[in-house]
Amino acid sequence: MVDNEVYVNGSKNFSESSAVVLRHIFHLSLLTASLDKSYMRMPRFLMLDGIDDGGMEKERSHNLQKIIIEEAENYTHDFQLIYATSEINPEYDNTNLIVGRYFNPEDRSLNVNYTGIDKDLLG
Repeated sequence: MVDNEVYVNGSKNFSESSAVVLRHIFHLSLLTASLDKSYMRMPRFLMLDGIDDGGMEKERSHNLQKIIIEEAENYTHDFQLIYATSEINPEYDNTNLIVGRYFNPEDRSLNVNYTGIDKDLLG
């Protein structure tokens, strides 16, 4: 017997992007179960990071985001769900689901400036 194997429709071999989707859906299902089952002792909090990992195509990432949001819309208890993506589904952009600003190479999350630092020392 082998532990820690997951089969979907009889297969246990997945592309890297499929494994990313499977992992995030598994964690989402744990949150769903914990909200449905009072005996399940799990915080009503979930953070999904790297939902674009594994060479995932943009459309697939957008579909995963849609699945996450549609599932969360069914929850009747208070919860917090955070997911981080570099490819936000345009359907959710500029909505109350988005917190914070958009980061890009010209406007990074850590906006380091070189005031008072010799740039040559960093090279």
